[in-house]
Amino acid sequence: MQSEMSLEQARKLIEGSGLVMEAEMGSDESVDLYSFAFNSLLMADKIHAFHFSCESGFQHTHFQEVYETIRDFADELTEITLSGGVAYKYVPMTDILKPEPFTMKMAVDTIDGYIEDLEKMSELHADNTKIANLIDDTIEKLSKEVGLLRSFK
Repeated sequence: MQSEMSLEQARKLIEGSGLVMEAEMGSDESVDLYSFAFNSLLMADKIHAFHFSCESGFQHTHFQEVYETIRDFADELTEITLSGGVAYKYVPMTDILKPEPFTMKMAVDTIDGYIEDLEKMSELHADNTKIANLIDDTIEKLSKEVGLLRSFK
């Protein structure tokens, strides 16, 4: 004979499985994540312009790695957020793409600022393993590229 499970027991079983973590993501939280992903695409375009303006083949290669990393991050963040069942909706920033003359210092400072934004996002979403891991992996990749750009010409 099969015993009946109480609603409370079922809720605890589902919560313990980790299967609904993304589905519990609130609409406001999702809009923030979608907005960060969209703004990351704008940042990738800005870095792509640095890639065109840089002064050496070494810089060219590493700026390409940076903008590809940011684009991949934006795509993955959006897909993880979509898997939570909240429709795509974002709030774009408009100041990311303001024209600036290229200097290595300005370019590296821009990437450093983006890494700081990623670190803040990681803290905000530390309870969501998929998002936190994605952000932390992206920080690691970008930090390596920034270190190389600073150290070598």
